[in-house]
Formats: sequence, structure tokens, C-alpha cells
Amino acid sequence: HLRWENIALISIYSLPDAQLLDFSHGTVWSCIHEGDNGLQIINIKTIRAVVAMVPHCPTLPSGITKNRFFMVEKAGLDVTLTGVKVEVDVQDE
Repeated sequence: HLRWENIALISIYSLPDAQLLDFSHGTVWSCIHEGDNGLQIINIKTIRAVVAMVPHCPTLPSGITKNRFFMVEKAGLDVTLTGVKVEVDVQDE
């Protein structure tokens, strides 16, 4: 028995660098990409916000220069529903 589910593939990032976040008064959320291990499939109904993670290479307050990503909110994006078939075990219903 199959049913349609609306899903999204998301990418997980680290917590922001605490020193840079503090130095920027909470405005620069600079994170590290978690790579393939950070990919997750979620139900789109759980999405609360859509953001962009923009690559940058800051020199952190610690003096280290590192490839990172900073978060930018993307207000007003149109989101369309597209579905994929998901197998459902009849015993689960």
C-alpha cells in the first residue's frame, strides 16, 4: 500500500561560532557544514522557516581563518508541494 508524502531534503549545520556571534551582537551566525552526515529527509509540515547558508571565510576572534557558512533569512519564498510515494506498512495503520 503506497501513499504520497511531501518531503524535503535538508542539510544540518553546526551551532554558530559563539565568539563571532557574541562579537557581532547576535547578527552573524557562522556555522560549519556537516557534509553528507548532515543530510536529513523531513516532512515539509515540520518546516518553520527557510534560510540560506552562504559560504564565507572569516577570520574568527580566535585568529583562525576557516571556510564556514553564515545564515541569511529568506522571507517571502514561494514553496510548492511536490510529493513522492512512500511505502506504508499496513500494520502501522
